[in-house]
Amino acid sequence: DRLVVEPDDDGFDSGHALAAKRRAHATYQSVVGSDPSPLLVTQIGRAVEDLQVAAVGFGGGRDRPMWRERLEAYLYALVGRAKLESFPPLRDAILDPA
Repeated sequence: DRLVVEPDDDGFDSGHALAAKRRAHATYQSVVGSDPSPLLVTQIGRAVEDLQVAAVGFGGGRDRPMWRERLEAYLYALVGRAKLESFPPLRDAILDPA
């Protein structure tokens, strides 16, 4: 529910996005470790980039509504999750860090 974007949204919770990125990085480090195999790095590198690429900027104006930042972050997260499907142990650890 926190990622739902409505047309009348006029802001973006950058603090929430940054906290989520920190948690994802910590989970990645705990699962992959400091010296992962080259194959593992190749498989997950692009997915992790997609999860981290959403940048918080200044939106608004006629051509770029402010809610678009939240929508872009959500879409990058979906792409990252789809790419992590190729490595289930890492996917499970990131999506369900129990």
